Amino acid sequence: MGTSGCRAAVRPSPGARGCVGDVSYLDVVVPTYNRLARLKLLLSGLEQEWAGGARFGAIIVVDGATDGTLDFLRGVRTAFPLQIVDQVNSGPAAARNRGLAASVAEIVLFLDDDVVPGPGLIARHRSWHERERSAIVIGPMLVPPGRRIAPWLEWEAAMLQKQYRAMLEGRYRPTPRQFYTANASVRRGLALEAGGFDERLRRAEDVELAYRLRECGGTFYFDPDAVVYHNPDRSFESWLNVAYQYGCVAVFMAECCNRPDDLFDAVRGWDDRHPLNRMLPRLCVGYPRRQRAVRATFERLIRLRHPGLPDRVRRALCSALVNVQYWQGIADATGLGRHTWDKLADPLTLLSGRAGPSRTPTAGRP
Repeated sequence: MGTSGCRAAVRPSPGARGCVGDVSYLDVVVPTYNRLARLKLLLSGLEQEWAGGARFGAIIVVDGATDGTLDFLRGVRTAFPLQIVDQVNSGPAAARNRGLAASVAEIVLFLDDDVVPGPGLIARHRSWHERERSAIVIGPMLVPPGRRIAPWLEWEAAMLQKQYRAMLEGRYRPTPRQFYTANASVRRGLALEAGGFDERLRRAEDVELAYRLRECGGTFYFDPDAVVYHNPDRSFESWLNVAYQYGCVAVFMAECCNRPDDLFDAVRGWDDRHPLNRMLPRLCVGYPRRQRAVRATFERLIRLRHPGLPDRVRRALCSALVNVQYWQGIADATGLGRHTWDKLADPLTLLSGRAGPSRTPTAGRP
């Protein structure tokens, strides 16, 4: 540890660290797992931020990576102070908690290991915290200019853009549901006061923490200029599995975290969904063979890059499949299976009559 309340760099590195309570200085906390190539791009982007005058430290938490990440980090030299934390694979929530514990900066900026900071990212986040102690700052994740990504990842990016437009146009204010730790900052003391991330969760752990941050007095802000460029690499199967896990997590959060918001919102918004997004889950949830056939057909169409298939149709197919997987997760986590639809009149009935709480949603679909 350094003197006068300042943390020293873990190994020799140019530049001085900031001191506790100094909002002009922050720590970037990044959990990483087997994404060494993308992590190198992130570090390069942070080097550019430092060269541009931003002052910060970085804490990289290696979550049991097996691709040489730890050896690389131990040998790399950076202009900015870099701290490396190694842990047995325990998930992103545990990794971010380790990063919080290692930090002494007043502000913590959470980034994912597959993003690259846009110019001025550090300054944009810091400026909000200089103005308001309770600020919780959310920045956009954008596809790098000119980058061609898989159609299902294009859908994901389009859904994010839809949220960003809604916030910019004032249709709703930022809420805990937009607190994605791929690009979000908060005062470290507020995050610790809220209890940190729930390590039982492997999905939506950032949103669950955000509800507690709000209860501790945090106020959410969206800054469209605090940009990171996202380099997603999910396969089609992995992308669908994420939607399934979110369904499981919605039930777990309602039962075990006293956070029914996501589950109840899904039920109450059912009638407002596109007809295809209501019809397909009813047709497929609880019917594995039928679901596999629909998935295979839709996947072929989604992958088909043909002028005769407009982007809006491809995105509609993606939305429909995501809804099937999300509701299958709810059906499995509640144990209701194909009878899930009998309980939609009242969200509370989805959780009634259970033999016990749902399992911790840490794995993919069985």
